[in-house]
Amino acid sequence: MAEPMKTNCPNCQQSLQMPEEVVGRTVRCPFCKHQFTAAAAAPASAASAAAAAAGPDPFGVQAAPPQRPFSSGLPQVTPKMVADLASTRPWVLFLSILGFILCGLLVLVGIVLIGVGVAAPRSGPIAFGFLGCIYILMALLYLFPSYFLLKYSGGIRAFLATRSAPQMEQALQSQKSFWKFVGILMIVVIGIYILIFVIAAVIGMGGVAMSRSMR
Repeated sequence: MAEPMKTNCPNCQQSLQMPEEVVGRTVRCPFCKHQFTAAAAAPASAASAAAAAAGPDPFGVQAAPPQRPFSSGLPQVTPKMVADLASTRPWVLFLSILGFILCGLLVLVGIVLIGVGVAAPRSGPIAFGFLGCIYILMALLYLFPSYFLLKYSGGIRAFLATRSAPQMEQALQSQKSFWKFVGILMIVVIGIYILIFVIAAVIGMGGVAMSRSMR
């Protein structure tokens, strides 16, 4: 079986590979949908053909890795997308900074509570120390999403400066980490609430049964 031919789209310059039998026929770029006449070119290597990520086009044209970096002139990244990312970055950075400030305040409150507990008599150290540890634990939980948002903001800034695919991937990876952490945290919180509800229901039912038995 003949190896696929490798060429570039004359409109968006994306690297493409196509079957040898389509040479001389009109084909369509899977990226920008531009139609052009396929010209003969050097065959792509078998490794490149196996590593092609995109599926076959109706005309038999496929994307050949590595893909060309994003550019504002290419259809897959429109000026509206770039403008939306640029307008999103200040809010992402603001939320990240706000999260770090909140982490610092929670740690400060936790340390103060622990200090008050040490100075308090009798049961004070245990109660205030427990509350102080809770506040410090909350600060650690807020630290992770704040860090992911900071990386997301940095990735957006790098993409706006270079318009390259790796920078976009890095930004989206940080965004994915943020939402993954938030999703896991929500599952844990819901599980804790369900556990508290079950414990409260069991204690309530036990109290009712005990009161009936004492009559």
